Amino acid sequence: MTKRRFLPTSLSVRLIAAVSFGALLAACAGDLPAGFGDEEPGEGGSGPGTTTSSSTTGGGGEGGTGSGGEGGGAVQQATYAIAVNVPTPDMELRTEQDVDVTITPNGFVGPVTLAVSGLSPDDMTGTFDTTTVNLDGSTTVMATLTLKTLSISTAGPQSGMVTATSEAGVKEAPVSITIIPQITITIPPNVATKLNTTDSFGAFPTVIKALPNLSAQNPIRVRFYNSDGVPREIHADNPNQGFAHTGAAIQPGQFDAQERNVNAAGTYSFYMHGVNQGTTIQGQIKVE
Repeated sequence: MTKRRFLPTSLSVRLIAAVSFGALLAACAGDLPAGFGDEEPGEGGSGPGTTTSSSTTGGGGEGGTGSGGEGGGAVQQATYAIAVNVPTPDMELRTEQDVDVTITPNGFVGPVTLAVSGLSPDDMTGTFDTTTVNLDGSTTVMATLTLKTLSISTAGPQSGMVTATSEAGVKEAPVSITIIPQITITIPPNVATKLNTTDSFGAFPTVIKALPNLSAQNPIRVRFYNSDGVPREIHADNPNQGFAHTGAAIQPGQFDAQERNVNAAGTYSFYMHGVNQGTTIQGQIKVE
């Protein structure tokens, strides 16, 4: 019987280490299969690299691809807005129209300057009750823009722009006005006390610009309104030109039932009927 001989344990460990070391030397000499050990040093884990606008991050743990942490968010810029309550008013000749301008802050704190532009100075004006408002960041503020036409304003459209200016920028709100060929003449309160006057109804004469195509089909409408406390009657003498006599009293707080549609250029005189039995309270319209 052949007896088997075993190496001492310490010698076996040495042989195994020697074999492993030989394999490592073979790898260094290029004896290992292709592709083995191709991984470049410095790459950790299996995560892919991520490129951002500011830097490139290496692969590895999932946190390596973060964009700076959640919850930061963009800071909202403080601003404000403006609006008008009557963006397209129709206006008579020689009249006024108030437009409310609302300034609403969205975080902005500071002064805002108001202005209006684009209006023809020969036809109308626009003024604010205040040209500067101060915002506290959250409270809505109101301002009033008063538009005013003249008796001699040109009938037709007017395009205005309300502008608000501040450190937070410029905001705009358009106002498109239509001047209509119509005028209201008011009988004033206590008109009977205004004997021997020519200015009780406004300027004497009240000049109105004739329309380019003034005619019976395209007239200038003249209305009388009674602000006196008693019925009043207006005397006029130009029925062929559309400026006829009333023939009836105008009740307090009402317009004359008589429509006066002036269809030609010329001078139209009128006076208060039934006061001192004469023509002492006079008015005049001149269309030219």
